[in-house]
Amino acid sequence: MNTIINLIEKTYYFLWGDWIHLPLPGGTTINLPLLVLLLVPTGIFCTIRTRFLQIRMLPDMLRALLEKAETGHKGGSLSALQALIVSTMVGGFERCIPFFHNHFPRTFSCGHVRRRD
Repeated sequence: MNTIINLIEKTYYFLWGDWIHLPLPGGTTINLPLLVLLLVPTGIFCTIRTRFLQIRMLPDMLRALLEKAETGHKGGSLSALQALIVSTMVGGFERCIPFFHNHFPRTFSCGHVRRRD
């Protein structure tokens, strides 16, 4: 088990350890990890390569998020913003289920549910 923990720690410090130290006035420094050194230039490259897609499509994104839901059928429907909020909430809840199941097993057990004969 210690070898797995050591491997995880070495990987973590390789990716998030301080690779570059930039001195600032006042004696402080900014430490930059490897992932920041890789992700920031990659984001800038992809933004330029797609001709600033995030900025060009921002009005369409806001229009889609703020449109009203259609009420043509029984029960209505969700707007795009409501669907985004629900999907984000459900995704976060799905990631929490293993934690609750491991730490509070009686909360998520189905032993109290009985079949109807």
